[in-house]
Amino acid sequence: MTPKQKAVAAGEKTYYTGKPCKRGHAVGRYVSDSSCTECAIGRAQKRYSGRPELARAYSRDRYWKDPDKYRADVAARRVTHPETVLAEKRAEYERNKARYLERATKWRQNNPEKAREIGRNWCANHPDQSYGYVVLRRMAKLRRTPTWLAKADRDIMAGTYRKARKLTASTGTAHHVDHVVPLRGKSVSGLHVPWNLQILTANQNQSKGNRLTA
Repeated sequence: MTPKQKAVAAGEKTYYTGKPCKRGHAVGRYVSDSSCTECAIGRAQKRYSGRPELARAYSRDRYWKDPDKYRADVAARRVTHPETVLAEKRAEYERNKARYLERATKWRQNNPEKAREIGRNWCANHPDQSYGYVVLRRMAKLRRTPTWLAKADRDIMAGTYRKARKLTASTGTAHHVDHVVPLRGKSVSGLHVPWNLQILTANQNQSKGNRLTA
């Protein structure tokens, strides 16, 4: 039996001949028309390129026809074409960045404990990157602390951090000292000075991120 006949007998939708297609893709072929699965993806990308609404409508139709099959197909594609899926997700994120950031902010506000747990787990699983971020943060503070800052100003800053710790202890809600104008903002960078500090809850600070909101 040929690979295609074996796939048909087994009820599979794709088969592999062991040879690349005419475009050099060494992947499976569809039982229905013997076309290369990678070429089919390329045709779909070309068809829906620049037409996100059409692509979403097609995905919705496929999902509602058979939700279980749709989920299985999506999961299988993540395994067989990880780089393509990742590139598509990045492109989708860039097209709708504001919407994704707003959605993430609302989720953190509604799930503060879960958000902190995810953050702690990420730090535990990525110790080198986590430490790197801490170092960058410390360096940013040093670079953005003026040499002309008086001792009285430094004492006020230390008091602000003490107040944040006391609020955390007394309320049971984590409080952070935030820079009103971020130290590493995209359009403008603030200074590490008393009048640029404010105390926010951890959830408020994480929602604000590295953005100038005022």
